[in-house]
Amino acid sequence: INAEYGQLLKVDKARDIIVSFIHSKRVYMDMIIALEHQARFKEHFVVRKWINMDPDMEFRGFVYGGKLTQISQYNHHTYFPRLIELKDVILKRILDFFTNRVEPKLKGLFPECVVDFAVVGENLDIVWIIELNPFLPTTDGALYSWEKDIDIIKNGPLEFRIRTKKMLGIKAELDDDWRKILEETA
Repeated sequence: INAEYGQLLKVDKARDIIVSFIHSKRVYMDMIIALEHQARFKEHFVVRKWINMDPDMEFRGFVYGGKLTQISQYNHHTYFPRLIELKDVILKRILDFFTNRVEPKLKGLFPECVVDFAVVGENLDIVWIIELNPFLPTTDGALYSWEKDIDIIKNGPLEFRIRTKKMLGIKAELDDDWRKILEETA
């Protein structure tokens, strides 16, 4: 299933990229936010070579004052059993990558941001940045709450949060369109 997950998002023609942007609810919402926060929100689109990754190997990091303060699994509604056994390895990979490769480049440019990382490779030894997001409550906090956790999001100490059991009541979290589809097929 992991290989199929990524292929659903992969495009190889410029026209397909534009069509996916036009039909994306997320892009639409980001553009509304960008218009509301023009002084702070500078939207950029970056096109690069596709990197295959498993859906459980995407992580969200919070950067405040130029330091990586928190990390969460990105797909936070899903329980991925292997994250429990690999948590320390993944944390070390992301921290090493951030400290040695990312932090020096962000210095002075993006002292506050939310970074999405991918951990890939046969030995999970390659880390990529997927995107930089604004350090705003409109950016999904994953397993952190912008309201309840703002102090530790800003000041640490560093935690790496993963879901350790299946989530109950996930249906309530679904977008209305997806909820209707599920109810119609049940």
